[in-house]
Amino acid sequence: MKFNLFIVLFLFLSNCAHYSQQTTNSYLQKPLWIQQSDKLAEEFTKSLSALQPELGSEMGYTEFDRFGLLLSYQTEELNRKLFIQWIERLNKEITQTFDEDLKTDLSVLKNWLQNQINNIDNSKSAQEVEFVPAVKFIYQSLQTLINPQTSIERKQASVDRFKIYVQGDNQHLPLLEAIRKNFQARLKKYKGLNPLLPYIGEVQQYLKDTDTYVAGIEKLLKSSGRSDWNTDLKKFKKQSFAYNKFIKKEILSHSRKDPRVPINIYTQILKRRGIVRSPEELISTGLNDYQKLYQKFYEQARMVANKNGFKKTTPAEVIKILKSQPVKSVNEVEVLYRNADKRLEKIMIENDLISVPTSALRIRIASEAESKAVPVPHLIPPPLINNHGTRPEFVVPNSSVGIPFDDFSSSYAAIVLTAHEGRPGHDMQFSHILDKGVSAIRSRYAANNVNIEGWALYAEDLVYPYLTSEEQLFAIQTRLWRIARMFLDPQLQLGQISDQRVIDVFTKELGVSTTMANLELRRYKYDDIGQAPSYYEGYLLVKEIHDDAKKRLGEQFRLKCFNDRLLSFGLLPLTISKERMSYGNLCH
Repeated sequence: MKFNLFIVLFLFLSNCAHYSQQTTNSYLQKPLWIQQSDKLAEEFTKSLSALQPELGSEMGYTEFDRFGLLLSYQTEELNRKLFIQWIERLNKEITQTFDEDLKTDLSVLKNWLQNQINNIDNSKSAQEVEFVPAVKFIYQSLQTLINPQTSIERKQASVDRFKIYVQGDNQHLPLLEAIRKNFQARLKKYKGLNPLLPYIGEVQQYLKDTDTYVAGIEKLLKSSGRSDWNTDLKKFKKQSFAYNKFIKKEILSHSRKDPRVPINIYTQILKRRGIVRSPEELISTGLNDYQKLYQKFYEQARMVANKNGFKKTTPAEVIKILKSQPVKSVNEVEVLYRNADKRLEKIMIENDLISVPTSALRIRIASEAESKAVPVPHLIPPPLINNHGTRPEFVVPNSSVGIPFDDFSSSYAAIVLTAHEGRPGHDMQFSHILDKGVSAIRSRYAANNVNIEGWALYAEDLVYPYLTSEEQLFAIQTRLWRIARMFLDPQLQLGQISDQRVIDVFTKELGVSTTMANLELRRYKYDDIGQAPSYYEGYLLVKEIHDDAKKRLGEQFRLKCFNDRLLSFGLLPLTISKERMSYGNLCH
């Protein structure tokens, strides 16, 4: 569930979170309000990083690279106390600030802090006994320092962090042992009080994946540029084995079989994602829009079938035929996406859709451990501070037996996915922040799933008219995929549907592979509860902003100006962006 401390860490370290970042110019190169905002954001980030070094390190404060989380039973309360202190300070700052841009940033940071407090408080009210996928966390933590774009200094610092995880210090236990102690303490505290226990499916999946993460950690350490980690790795392997033994003996026997969480917890999760509507409203909108678009899906499938001489004409069958000969080798997949990017760039430039970055889109095939941690295509953002040319990176999952599913390994699907993850989608968001510069608060603490995913779905719309009929069929499929998420996630959490219903929607109605359908089910049950509805919810908000601007400006509306200006706001909540787009000329 990760409501408390580890939700903060995973939000910053998880590649699925898509958090944006920017390069750092000197304060003197920025407007005064950004200088003031960034100075305050730096002070807060460093104060929090004293408790959770991974956060500051991931943002680019390299002085925290050598340090790692030292967990105790008091860590959560120390975090909460810090958040309250900062809210009190921000309240004073807001009343004394007259610059509207600065006031907006202060309010955004305050809202982020309040969400963290709510996460902690809801965890307590639910009497949650949290399961932590500890080895996965350590792998992801080290990966932020050891990857193709990080400096040798950061790679070497990762070994010091690993040693802290393994050894602890004079006042703190090694991390895996501390996590075990915390679990036991919470279980004892809430005994007989109907606590919210871990979901058994998540625990079992972790046990299946642990060996891959351990192997991934060893592979990362071998790339660190240091050789003084062998003794610690041997100790860590023993700790991991002991933690798994504890899981099998204690945690599995205290795990719940129902993936649902209490409704107040689920509602708070939605709010953290940026969703203010109720689960019931999401279900209603999702089901209605799904049925409307499915008719277009059906018609497009028949047209494509007739064009290609297919005997089968239902959408799922036509999709399966079109992806029946996917590329299989890793090298072929990378070429597939690079070709898609080149074509999309041509579309964007020739049709004046949006300003295109001069730097090339980075595309990489994931390692096996990385693919276990994030089993779907995703974008890895660069550091916020001290960025010396690191770019966002579009990563495609992989496995030792080849590409794990066929949903994104055909040319028809590749161009739609590249538009979403690459350009004009997520990479464009992050590249704009890197190249143009916005405040740290707007590029980090304002981020939520609705803000981020809404743009990426809208980006698919931008290029849709220029795709072939087969590619458009896949674009409609992926849009229905995201609309289905809006109703399936809350339906499952409210107990309205079975697991099989989720599988059937994706395999029988949309033509998605069984492997990917099961990953979707995992997402709704434990991997990323409440995140799935954010895609279409965000899209509806971006589309509303677009339609309002077009109606207001009439013949003066310029699509490129609209897109560039919306991106210039960073990751401000879309409600604020909507208000700012409601006046003035969009072109600067």
